[in-house]
Amino acid sequence: MADKYFPGEDPLGKVMNINHEYDFTVTGVMNDVPHNSMLRFEMLIPFQIFEDQYRKEGRTFEWFSNHPRTYLLLRDASLGDVVRSKIKNYVRDKAGDERAPEFTTIPLKSYRFSPWGGGPRRIKRLTFISTVAFLILLIACVNFMNLSTARSATRAKEIGMRKVVGAGRKHMIIQFLGESFILSFAAMFLAMILVILLLPAYNEIFGIQIPISIITKSYVIPVWFGIALLTGFISGSYPAFFLSSFKPVTTLKGEFRSGAKSALIRKGLVVFQFVLSLSLIIGTAVIYKQIHFVREKDMGFDTDHIVYIPLRGGSSEFYPALRTRLSACPGIVSVTASFHKPTWIGSNTTRIKWEGKDSEYNTLIHVTSVDYDYVSTLNMEMLAGRDFSKEFPSDRENSFLINERLFQDMNKDNILGAVLEFGPVTGRIIGVVKDFHFIPVNDKVPPLVISLLSRKPRYVMVRVLPGNISSTLSSIREAWESVIPAYPFECNFFDEEFERSYRVETRLAGMVKSYAVIGICIACLGLFGLASFTAEQRTKEIGIRKILGASVLCVAGRFSKEFLVLVFVSTSVSWPLSFYMMNKWLRSFAYRTNISLWTLVIPAFLTLVLTLLTVSYQTVKAARANPVDSLRYE
Repeated sequence: MADKYFPGEDPLGKVMNINHEYDFTVTGVMNDVPHNSMLRFEMLIPFQIFEDQYRKEGRTFEWFSNHPRTYLLLRDASLGDVVRSKIKNYVRDKAGDERAPEFTTIPLKSYRFSPWGGGPRRIKRLTFISTVAFLILLIACVNFMNLSTARSATRAKEIGMRKVVGAGRKHMIIQFLGESFILSFAAMFLAMILVILLLPAYNEIFGIQIPISIITKSYVIPVWFGIALLTGFISGSYPAFFLSSFKPVTTLKGEFRSGAKSALIRKGLVVFQFVLSLSLIIGTAVIYKQIHFVREKDMGFDTDHIVYIPLRGGSSEFYPALRTRLSACPGIVSVTASFHKPTWIGSNTTRIKWEGKDSEYNTLIHVTSVDYDYVSTLNMEMLAGRDFSKEFPSDRENSFLINERLFQDMNKDNILGAVLEFGPVTGRIIGVVKDFHFIPVNDKVPPLVISLLSRKPRYVMVRVLPGNISSTLSSIREAWESVIPAYPFECNFFDEEFERSYRVETRLAGMVKSYAVIGICIACLGLFGLASFTAEQRTKEIGIRKILGASVLCVAGRFSKEFLVLVFVSTSVSWPLSFYMMNKWLRSFAYRTNISLWTLVIPAFLTLVLTLLTVSYQTVKAARANPVDSLRYE
């Protein structure tokens, strides 16, 4: 901000005017706030300014207000519970109400992962992404184990010779684990280079800001080495213990065979990695389906062709003149205003009373205030009663609209005319609005009370005709500049904001899609290597079958069938596993899609096709070889 407003100058002591109302003197310049901080700001001003604005709007401060977030610097961090208890007792004495609100003290470093900072959902996302990344790494480890054990016959004589000249099993285990660790650490350094090269593109694709410097942080480097050690041990453990168990006499005589047990283990590993890969693909399909379901869900109000204009600072005083001017513009259907955007109503309270209210009912009731024509401008549906109307002057002072959820919670047959006590205001319910999503669709719609504006609005909402949008926007800008020329014009579309509100889920789906592609590619690479080795081991068998009249298609089909059976087994395991895990994930959404049959069938079909293509290349190549060369093998 210092560079923006005072380029090349010393800003200290300079005066800035804000909202044509306040003059501030610059007394300090801070370092830019780090991108990962929850305390995002560009400028700090005294809190007293907020208090002045609050009073100018005719509002009073109450001991029950939960609007400001208060920061405390304690002498001892362990005093949090003591402070919370004392604050509650203090507020109860000041407010004169036994039902003082519960206060929560949270260490600032823990806020982001606390329930009040969206922690549970954030933890779920991080756990989900970390689990997927670990599964991909596990698929690669399984590939290494599988190929190592498959090629055990080619190293049998080497192992026999080492044991003959004095190497014990312990030495062999160290050798094979050492080879695995060397490969793992080499892969780690290559991965670090790839992270440095690809991180900017990754940030751009998924709209995040992870600095390259993070890989050199003191808490990250041990993680790198820990993952490398874990990967080396997992991928090298079974080959080390399996290969080191060979008997030297058997291997040197050339009588070693991998045997049915070894083949069964290899098949089990193939099934395991395809279960993981197929589960990733199914998970990606379910996530995309849920995002599509959320986007297509009826929001309870029409987001199309609605323009909203924020009213900053003193511009809200000009709303009546702006509304009159906008209503006369061509292409505009209706104009209204509100204290909150209909996509996010954050104000709430428990201090609303009605006759027959359950004493145990402590659900937060959200509250907002709106101008006339709010319901009609947003195309909301009235379930009972009527909207606010200028024909009823009493609506201004003592009338409320409630939403469907609060109507159900109140459990009254005749809701119209029921009395609500909201702090010092007592009024009657004149209508019930069908539930609309004023919080993200992930959560169930809370109860809501709507009153007529008794204070300055924060947002103007304009419904425009779907025809010439650009011309209408120009008219809106001209109306603004003619009425409020001192403030910059800003407008947004609700449908665009709706898309932005679900970008976290969209990014998650994009990440999982990328991970699923990587996982299936790694699995196919392992399968390709295993098929190549199997074809090499059975070269003579292929030659004999061709001499006896077998066609290329027959030979290729026979060998491919063995791998396709493994895919069918993987499918039978991954379907119930994926259904259980994704159904559990979907339960975190208040409104969710179902896991349909095609969500399971299409990923399995794609996996089957990829497997067939991967294996067929090697089997057809081996089947087309000259049988004379095959039989002269070795």
